[in-house]
Amino acid sequence: MENDMKQRNAPLSANFNLRIASISENLVSRYKAHQWAQSDIKFLIYDDTDVKTNGYDSDDEEGMMNYALQMSVQDTPESYNHHPTKTSELELQKDSEEAVPASSHGGESQTDDEDFECRVCSTCPESPSNHKTRKFRLFRPRDALPELFQDPDKIASVDICAHYVAVSYCWPALPQTDDTPGGLSGSTYQIRELDGSVRKARALDDVLDRAVDVANSCGLRMIWVDQECLPQPGCDSSDSEKHEQQLGIQAMDIVYHRALITAGLHDITITNPLQMSAISTIVDMSEARLQNELTAETIAYALDFLKSLLRERWYTRAWVAQEALSAGPRLMIVLRRGEKVRYTDKFRLDRKRHHTPRHTLDNSSRRMASEAICLPADQVRDIIRSLQAMLQWNFFSNEKTLQGDEGWPQKLVRETERVLEAAEQLHPRLSRQNGPIDIHAIGGYSYGTRWTVDAAAALTILNTRDCRDAEDLVAIVANMCGFDMRLDTRAVRDHGSVREAILALALLNGDLSLLVPDAYKNPSIEFIDPSRNGGWASPFDRVAMEIDHLTVRNFNLHKLPVPVNITEAGVALASYVWEVDDQLDLSPIKYQYQHIWEAMKCLNLAIDWLEKETPEEFVARRNAIGAHFGRRVVLRQAREDLFLTDELPQGSRAWGDIDRAGVRVTQWMSADRVKEAPEMQRMVSEIVFAILRFLYNTGVSDSRAYGLANSIWQFLRVDVVNGRDDLPDVVSEELWEHPEVITAPFKTLKLDTDRNGQCSQLWFVDRIMRHGKVWIGRYKKCPSSKPPEENMRRAESPTHAKDEQAMAKAQPTEEGSSDHERPSTSILQRQLRRTMYANLISIQIPGAMQGSPRVNVGTMSTFVEVTTSGTWEAAAEEARGSNLVSAFDVEGPCLVMTPYNADWEMLPRPALRSQRVCWVIEAAGPGGEPMGAIADSSDIISRDIAGQLAESASTSKCAENTGDEKIADWNKRTYRVTRKVKGLWQLMEPPIPGLCITVV
Repeated sequence: MENDMKQRNAPLSANFNLRIASISENLVSRYKAHQWAQSDIKFLIYDDTDVKTNGYDSDDEEGMMNYALQMSVQDTPESYNHHPTKTSELELQKDSEEAVPASSHGGESQTDDEDFECRVCSTCPESPSNHKTRKFRLFRPRDALPELFQDPDKIASVDICAHYVAVSYCWPALPQTDDTPGGLSGSTYQIRELDGSVRKARALDDVLDRAVDVANSCGLRMIWVDQECLPQPGCDSSDSEKHEQQLGIQAMDIVYHRALITAGLHDITITNPLQMSAISTIVDMSEARLQNELTAETIAYALDFLKSLLRERWYTRAWVAQEALSAGPRLMIVLRRGEKVRYTDKFRLDRKRHHTPRHTLDNSSRRMASEAICLPADQVRDIIRSLQAMLQWNFFSNEKTLQGDEGWPQKLVRETERVLEAAEQLHPRLSRQNGPIDIHAIGGYSYGTRWTVDAAAALTILNTRDCRDAEDLVAIVANMCGFDMRLDTRAVRDHGSVREAILALALLNGDLSLLVPDAYKNPSIEFIDPSRNGGWASPFDRVAMEIDHLTVRNFNLHKLPVPVNITEAGVALASYVWEVDDQLDLSPIKYQYQHIWEAMKCLNLAIDWLEKETPEEFVARRNAIGAHFGRRVVLRQAREDLFLTDELPQGSRAWGDIDRAGVRVTQWMSADRVKEAPEMQRMVSEIVFAILRFLYNTGVSDSRAYGLANSIWQFLRVDVVNGRDDLPDVVSEELWEHPEVITAPFKTLKLDTDRNGQCSQLWFVDRIMRHGKVWIGRYKKCPSSKPPEENMRRAESPTHAKDEQAMAKAQPTEEGSSDHERPSTSILQRQLRRTMYANLISIQIPGAMQGSPRVNVGTMSTFVEVTTSGTWEAAAEEARGSNLVSAFDVEGPCLVMTPYNADWEMLPRPALRSQRVCWVIEAAGPGGEPMGAIADSSDIISRDIAGQLAESASTSKCAENTGDEKIADWNKRTYRVTRKVKGLWQLMEPPIPGLCITVV
């Protein structure tokens, strides 16, 4: 398979629809990967066979000497407990006799949590802390405790032991042999397999030594290293080994997510005690102390540390990216410790919370000093945030130049900014909810909250990483995104293109982030090529390497996908369709706030570097242009001429004598200014709520206005404000009377910032202030609404009989009717209910997912949700047709589809939802060409698309009665995407499967 992710301006093949359809046939169920992670996973533990047999470890020279001395004075081996492992075993045995018998839940004491001992790992031997062992054996919990694993679908969650260190490291760049120079060559470790046979370790001594060091520091006995705990089959290996390796690859995110500690092995060595002290100082200081006490020397040491991270090879490996993300807050950055550096060698998590087993080193010191510095990844983020805060406190921004108030060199400031920005990409911040709205049960195949990204963010990270086998990128993306539907990496290996495989994977899981122009470095690129089909796949189909969107979240709902149908003809996506045919007049708002709005804007000067221009000439020209437009008279003239245009006209008097070559002047609402200026926040919130009030009052005579008000409010609102989760979902008197709307209206709005620094949702305010109107679209009802059971069956795979039984098994029994969404159920309550459904399915009936790959937690919880809420019933569809009104950033009548992405239809909204995720479409001919290019076709109505839809709306009932499907079944036609635009629409439920719009 070719890794074509970094090819510039290399469009996908002309028949890529067919190729993606072929790839999508290689779906595999993740059920077996879940089973492997529960029942078949293996760990490394210390091989104490010598100790049990001889009374000493053959690698322990001191132990051997002591044993010999004991024998010389006729002492018995049993009386000598020289090794921590033996002492630990005796202590545990004594304690277990005095404790209350263990319950069925992992051996937890019913009287005192302090008596808890994990029955999976507490009997495993501890690794030596007085010498370096060279012996491991593989340990599979199922073999030691078969009674716990008899029914894989009923394994108690607390019996799935998480007390292990998962090691994240870089494999050697080249195959290592015993003759390889450098001191890290080969391995002297021995690994005892499950069958008792002994082999040489595949991982390097350095990796295993450091893994043992971290395990002892954290008081853990089990270690997971992929090279040792997964088969590494060659061409001649058995199919069973190859199969197990694939299961492990598909479950890699589970392994690292479940691990109590993930050790990220860095090659950085901290040799200067002052640097270690600086790092600890920044981590431990409060914000107030940082501002007053942080010295230039401490900052310099911290910056040097971050620079060393940027050079670290660990951050160049693709597999490491998904390991670090899956580990989330349990990731430890493991550094090498210099001889003179002092740092703690003991890390213990809350024992009551994590039920960690007791360890000999809990109350004693090592005889062999630790060589590791274990730094939690959250502390690295703290260092980055602290230094960013220092910049904010000590410097102010003047256009694009940062100047110090204490004479700091400008070069140092810019270098600091660059380092911090790059370091934050290595350890991005987590996007969090504003309040405790989420709920996660642990059990079955659910292991609690985990960090995930969307496909666009996954590729943003992976574009800077290396991967030896291109097909592995498909599994890595699936792991990073937490996808339920997986592709068989071995099967897609021969399909040629990584881009096509990843696009198919994302579409099958309802992830559309790759198709958003604003997720790319140059969002203004002319991404729709009119000379070829496939506009729906742009800009991913040509500039995948330009993707630049990174958001990490830990509160995604389980995917609620409505199945995607990928065929040679095109891609059928579950979508909502809107007929945009009129503008709504908001002139009173324009006349009231126009001048206030324009006064809050600022000029944006984009100055390009001219050909043959020296750096000195560029700086001088930039400064001259900035000074010119900084004059009041010029600024006033520029604002007047920019009032109805996006860019300052060439004939504007504001240019004066300035050379206009390579200069663009625009006007914008700076998101940073809004966030920092309370008065601007007050005015923005006043304008937004004035628009909502106007639409609400107008809704008495024009229902479209009320529908638009609800769309705007749900598009802008937060989930929780100041700890309150009771914000109304719709615009009403209750909204105006809400305490937070009265006292802190700006805090109830979630304004996102685009890559140009603007508030991405406020385009509709700007349109109102310019034109006094916005283009609105009515929801297009599905021509024929069938019962949800029929819709689900029609959309599912040919094996729908088994799938239907599994979904029916997942549906809870509730008394009462399943009316369309009950008015008393809020958006946040519905999200909570979906999470509960998904958790119940995952915990109670995981075996229901062993059939079709399309039957998973997401599809099953979708089925439960739509049937219990009545989302797909005819009455609900009728209500949507009457109530839903949206606004779009278009210039005239058109047809707009909003493809359904479950991650976008939730609170809090991801920032990507406020970008260009709405598709303007037009009917296409059999070959994908526009309708206008087809002459005298009996199957296509030769009118503009708005005219077709208007006739469709007025005659739909008649068409259904007469059997004329040319107009009624508009949803069965094929369309092409002409452009992608911004829009405002309400948070939506999964569309009826009949609304799968095919685009080419």
